[in-house]
Amino acid sequence: MRLLTLVTALLLTAFVYADVVETKGGDHLTGKVKGIAGGKVLLDTNYAGTMGIDVAQIASVTTDSDLTADTKSEQRVSGRVQGLNIMTQYAPVPISDVAVAGPDAASLDAGKGWKVLADAGASISKGNTDTKDYVIHAEGALALKETRHLLTASLHRSESAGNRTRDDRSAGYELNWLLDQHWYFAGNLGYFADTIKDVKYRITVGAGLGYLFYDTPSGRFAVDLGAAEVFEDLKSGSDQNPALRWGLRFNHFLIPDKLEFFHSHSILVLADTKRGSIFDSSTGLRMHLNDHLNAGVSVDLRDETKPAPGRKKVDTIYALTAGYHF
Repeated sequence: MRLLTLVTALLLTAFVYADVVETKGGDHLTGKVKGIAGGKVLLDTNYAGTMGIDVAQIASVTTDSDLTADTKSEQRVSGRVQGLNIMTQYAPVPISDVAVAGPDAASLDAGKGWKVLADAGASISKGNTDTKDYVIHAEGALALKETRHLLTASLHRSESAGNRTRDDRSAGYELNWLLDQHWYFAGNLGYFADTIKDVKYRITVGAGLGYLFYDTPSGRFAVDLGAAEVFEDLKSGSDQNPALRWGLRFNHFLIPDKLEFFHSHSILVLADTKRGSIFDSSTGLRMHLNDHLNAGVSVDLRDETKPAPGRKKVDTIYALTAGYHF
């Protein structure tokens, strides 16, 4: 009976995971090909979860069902994968020419358009100490064929015994314009204000070059480096300085479609040594409870090497949030 159960399980596994990927290094990987994205074939396995295998390292792929793909020349094709080609009814299409592929057309179109997320957290205490803390963060991403647009906005506010101890707000816009599979033009516009740290406003306008390591259903990893112009109105007066800007964005689902780890940061190194550098980061975990609701924990950090006189260099915010996404 046990032998029959084992044989049945093995047969079911072979049926469900019938696709095969062979690498140039001689590895023979079985699973279900979920798609192609970021120059990687996404193989769902029962032994290592979803794997991303570089197309350049693949000797052959065999699938038992069709994939629908958008090519780099903006054509949509469909067919099973054999060897290094998608076998369409007209002519084979090399998988190296595929920009993105999925099980059907709906899966490709779902990756485009708007994605919006809003998180909010608050705490209020009464008694010996009266405190109020609010954290609000919202972002919207618009993905098109060659461009990606990201809008962000945040508000952090705290009061203790009727006195405001924190009051900062920020907003930003980022443009990623793909030049090829990995490289992209990066443009950014940022706004920041903090009445407690005597920053009436700080506006940053920048441009540079970015590199997309991967962009898959499991996560995204991109970095950019460029120049920026920084306009500030501080308690000490207005100022304008060129700066070097570095940015990083990373997110990855530790549990598919459920538990997400995210981290982003930016570094501004101002040409005026009296102003120093500014480091901003946000790190956390977000649990997707269903198709729209999520809960999370995050740590936001801001480090200014040359803050206004009498102000601390580092601000840290720990937050428990509830959110909505669509």
